[in-house]
Amino acid sequence: MAFTEFLVGAYIVVFLLVMVFPAATAPPIGYVTSFFLVKDPFVLALYLFIMVFFIRKLEKKIGTNKFIVAYLLAGVVGNLGLFHIGAFEAETMLAKGGVMGLLGLLVALDPYAIVFEEIVPLPAIVVVIFLIVVKFLLENSLEVMPLLIGMLLGYLWKSGIEHPRLPSKPAQPWRR
Repeated sequence: MAFTEFLVGAYIVVFLLVMVFPAATAPPIGYVTSFFLVKDPFVLALYLFIMVFFIRKLEKKIGTNKFIVAYLLAGVVGNLGLFHIGAFEAETMLAKGGVMGLLGLLVALDPYAIVFEEIVPLPAIVVVIFLIVVKFLLENSLEVMPLLIGMLLGYLWKSGIEHPRLPSKPAQPWRR
C-alpha cells in the first residue's frame, strides 16, 4: 500500500472519529489525530481530491521515504510560522500543512506536470496558483507558508542537496 493511500484512509477515519467522539482531539490521542484531522467536510473533500489527482503521482516520482519526510516537514515547519503569528490551530496543524507542502513539492519538481488527466489536463503550476489566490481571498493568507516550504524542499532536492541518510530513488518520467 502506498503512503498516499494510507493518508486518504487516515483522513477519512480521523474525520469520522472526531465527528463521533469530539474528545479525540484532546491529548494524548490528539497528538496522533492532528496528523490527519480536517474539521470541515469541504476541506476534507478538497484534500482527498488533491491527494488522488496530484499527490499519488508525486509519491511514485520521489519514493515513499522522501514523500513522508516532505509531508512531516511541511506540516511542522510550515505551521510554526502560523503559530508565531497566532493563526495556529493545534488540532489541524499537520494535516493542513502536510498536504499543501506536498503540492508545493510537486510544483517545485515539475511545474508543468499534467494533473487532472482524468478530467481537464492542466499544468500543476496553474492549479497551485489558483489555490494560492483562493487561500489569499478566503482564508488567512499565511496559510500558504506550508506550500512555500514544500516548494523550497523541492528546489533543494532538485538541485541535489539531500539528507545523506535518505535513500534516493532514480528519477522517473512524469508523463507516459
